[in-house]
Amino acid sequence: MENLLFANIPHNSNDADLRTWIEGHGFKVNDLRLIRDVVTGTSPSFARVQLNSVPADAAVSALDQQPFGNRRLYVRRGRSPLDD
Repeated sequence: MENLLFANIPHNSNDADLRTWIEGHGFKVNDLRLIRDVVTGTSPSFARVQLNSVPADAAVSALDQQPFGNRRLYVRRGRSPLDD
């Protein structure tokens, strides 16, 4: 499974919105977690996404700098803490 880090996500987005957007680009999402501020409950515009059986480089090339809401997303390869 490939892990990606997404940044610059609009603050009013939720997990379902981002999952739908990624899957709309042809990538199957295995797990997705928006990183939220524990006190306010708002998203500081980051997410960790685990794709199912897709090379990370292909997903980064296809999704990086694409518009989502009123922003352009930044997508990078990520490493799971479970990979150690």
